[in-house]
Amino acid sequence: MNGKVERAQKTVLREFYAFVDLDDPELSLRLSEWQHFYNWFRKHGSIGTTPMEELGQLYPKTPYWDEIEVFFDPDKE
Repeated sequence: MNGKVERAQKTVLREFYAFVDLDDPELSLRLSEWQHFYNWFRKHGSIGTTPMEELGQLYPKTPYWDEIEVFFDPDKE
């Protein structure tokens, strides 16, 4: 998981922070706008789609918590 976080941070540094004024009073708004673009419109090389497209594909396959909980065995943890 750490590698994925570091990769995401690298992208934020290269694609967002490299092009903004850090003293901009609306920096938080600009970051929110960029995050929306990043998740909804920017295709990611590792998955070939946007994160929201990937979520839409995975959502029908993702079980609800109560469906998983019945299989939980604390003795096997």
